[in-house]
Amino acid sequence: MKIKGSWGEFDAPYLRGAFICHKLNLMRYIDLLIDTGASSTTILDNDALRLGIDYNKIEKLAEGTMGIGGSVDTYVIPDVMIAFRTMEGIHREKFGNVFVVRHMPRNREEEERIKRIPSLLGRDFLNKYSLFLNRKDKIVTISDKSGAALRK
Repeated sequence: MKIKGSWGEFDAPYLRGAFICHKLNLMRYIDLLIDTGASSTTILDNDALRLGIDYNKIEKLAEGTMGIGGSVDTYVIPDVMIAFRTMEGIHREKFGNVFVVRHMPRNREEEERIKRIPSLLGRDFLNKYSLFLNRKDKIVTISDKSGAALRK
C-alpha cells in the first residue's frame, strides 16, 4: 500500500481522505496535516463545521486537550474510518477514536485564526506505517513497506 500526499498550506505535508462515520451519518473528504507531534488524529473547528459534526451527539471528554495555546474542549467520535486513495486502489483505516476539538474564540480576530488551523493526522495512524517526506522534491508518501523501500 502506498498513499501519496501533497505539500499544502503552511508549506506542510497533507493527506486527503474520506472521513466516514456511520454513527453520525457522515462521509466527506477531509485534508489532514501529517503531524508527528500529535498523538491522535484530531478534527479541528473549521473541518468539524464543514463535516457537519453535531457536538450534542458525541461524548465530551471531561479533561479536554492541552495544547500550545492552553486547554480546549475535546470530544470523541468512536468507530471512524478514513479511506485514502492509494497507488493500488483504496486503503481503509479504522480508528478506535477520533478526537474533535472545539475552541471558544474571544473575538473575531481569534475566530479567524482558529478557522485556519488544519485537522491533524496523528501518530495513532502514522506509527503503523513508514512515512517519507522530501520537501525539495515535494514527496509525501505513507506506505506499509519499509522506509528503505520508499526512498527508491
